[in-house]
Amino acid sequence: MKKRIRNGLTAACVGLLGVAVVGYCWGDAIPLDVSALFASSSQETRSEPLVTVSVDRAKRITSWSSKSYFSGIVKAKRRSELSFERLGRVDRIYVDKGDRVQEGQIIASLNTEAIEIQIRKLEADRQAAIAILDEMRAGPREEILEAARATVRESDAQAEHAKRSLERRQSLINTDSISREDLDQAQTSLKRLEAARTNAQKTLEDLELGTRKEKIATQEAMIDSLQESIAAARVDIQHSSIRSPFTGIIVDRIIHEGVVASPGSPVFVINEDVELEALFGIPPSILDTIEPDKPLTLTVRDSVIQAKLKSIVPQVDDETRTITIVATIAPADCKLVYPGDIAKLELLRSQTSDGFWLKMEVVMQGRRGLWECYVIEPTETQDVGKVVRRAIEILHTEGDRVLVRGALHPDDLIVSNAASRLVVGQLVKMVEREQE
Repeated sequence: MKKRIRNGLTAACVGLLGVAVVGYCWGDAIPLDVSALFASSSQETRSEPLVTVSVDRAKRITSWSSKSYFSGIVKAKRRSELSFERLGRVDRIYVDKGDRVQEGQIIASLNTEAIEIQIRKLEADRQAAIAILDEMRAGPREEILEAARATVRESDAQAEHAKRSLERRQSLINTDSISREDLDQAQTSLKRLEAARTNAQKTLEDLELGTRKEKIATQEAMIDSLQESIAAARVDIQHSSIRSPFTGIIVDRIIHEGVVASPGSPVFVINEDVELEALFGIPPSILDTIEPDKPLTLTVRDSVIQAKLKSIVPQVDDETRTITIVATIAPADCKLVYPGDIAKLELLRSQTSDGFWLKMEVVMQGRRGLWECYVIEPTETQDVGKVVRRAIEILHTEGDRVLVRGALHPDDLIVSNAASRLVVGQLVKMVEREQE
């Protein structure tokens, strides 16, 4: 309806102008108040209702805090790949994937029959060696000593008899009563019997003196060697079992019974579940925002948990150019997360800078790559203002708001809606919103 009225007024004005021109051409002045017509048209236009816009009053800030979020991974404080320390056939496996084990618990073992047989043999050899050592230390029995003395007396008698026999043959050789060969045999027999007597005497002396210290030391060394061999075999028995190094959860089982396991080949993977840690990569420029004694807030699968800074690795990663920080998750929250979860770390950083916070929706693209926003300049009419554009610079973006600076002043009225329907110089009715 309004559009048709405007079109009718425009047509009437054009018609009157045409009449005036024609009258002028014919030399007759036609009195026509054209300005009055335009004035009446303007009054009709102004009678239309003004566009109502919401405005926010600009408030200058001198400092602000920004939130930064960093993703990390939850890990067990200790994670181990468990294996046997010697070669052998797997005899028993006592746990499976997902089982919880205690520190020191046996979770797998090898066959130990051959080692047990070897230990029994070594024990028997050691007992025999100990018996010999005891005999050496005790010395010979009296019966043995008496037998040795008898042997010495017999050797003396035989040597004395051989000596007298040789003397008779020497006296007979001068009269050619015996041959030279008989004399030689007598001499040889005497020497043999004298040597036997000497040996018997030496044996008796050794028996009376007891076993030599060197022989006792040698026997003791033999016993020690057997004891060490037994200890080594028992260590092999111990190495035939895998014990949990700490309390945790078996997260993987790699081999089964009957397999010949090699030393160092993984059998289980275990994670400690008592203490968990979270690792994050942080830019070196914001490390100063982390306070060592202040709790860290983490988000894991929609659960908010608390953690404490454990350490900062003083090394910049070659690829990410970040520094790794390690946070210890609070014991009460360890049951809410699992190793391998993605954790989000929230850091609050305070900065000093003048500016204004604006809603993201009020910022628009300006000329030459600049940003602009609509500002309402008050007029003499209450709650009526004129639309102007102000150039701004975006300093920081956070969620649905931006921090800007530029041609804004405190208490400027920033248009918060209907920006797409406004033009510079347009009069609008403004409604100030309550500040949040």
